[in-house]
Amino acid sequence: MTVFKKARSDGQGFKRKPWSQAVLLALCVATVSIAHVQAGQAVKTLKDKHAPGILLEDTKDVLPQGVELRKVYRLGIELTKKWEGWVPKRYNDAVGYCTVGYGHLLKKKNCDGTGNEVEFLKGISKKRGEELLIEDMSKAQITVQLAVPKDIDDGAYAALVDFTFNVGGNNFKTSTLLAVVKKKQFDRVPEQLLRWTRAAGVELVGLKNRRKDEIKVFFDGKPVPKPAPIPGEDLSPLNIDVVAEKTAN
Repeated sequence: MTVFKKARSDGQGFKRKPWSQAVLLALCVATVSIAHVQAGQAVKTLKDKHAPGILLEDTKDVLPQGVELRKVYRLGIELTKKWEGWVPKRYNDAVGYCTVGYGHLLKKKNCDGTGNEVEFLKGISKKRGEELLIEDMSKAQITVQLAVPKDIDDGAYAALVDFTFNVGGNNFKTSTLLAVVKKKQFDRVPEQLLRWTRAAGVELVGLKNRRKDEIKVFFDGKPVPKPAPIPGEDLSPLNIDVVAEKTAN
């Protein structure tokens, strides 16, 4: 009888073991799947947020070998931080792009908790957010550095970097704004910056105020000029929407 019970017990144990492993495996898969779904569903869509234009472009400028990247001074970094705004958790912007921190673009589609989002599933610190912003801003810095006179002052450089970060490199490089900067007609800069206040054809107060802040930084410590109008000069409003190619404005 004892031998029979032991054999029965062993037999039951033999039958239970693979069943238990299968259940555990299924539970693990279910847990991972639920976590994955929750990671995607918990993300909000912020209709007033748009990824920086410079990050939406497929191509980027490159400094020549041996040329050092010109840094943006603190006032310029604070300007960009202010207008990108701080969001400590992942969100989908107005067009559904997964973003975090100071406008740091994670992917050109909805957040789903995978890939480079993993680092940010529990949010992001302001220190890490600023690190990513400075890294992202370098793309705009290179574009501006390559395009403008080398001797423009720190305020002008910082303002143009913020502008380029916002509207994208193509828009900056084909703009009348850059044309007047190259000619050092700085008195015409304010009116050219104030043209770029629309998105999708709609004038936005936020963009207008951002341009005004850029003007202040451009002329940091100096009076903002108010030049007389130039007959026939095109001052029509422009969209900041990023496109592949544009004609000069």
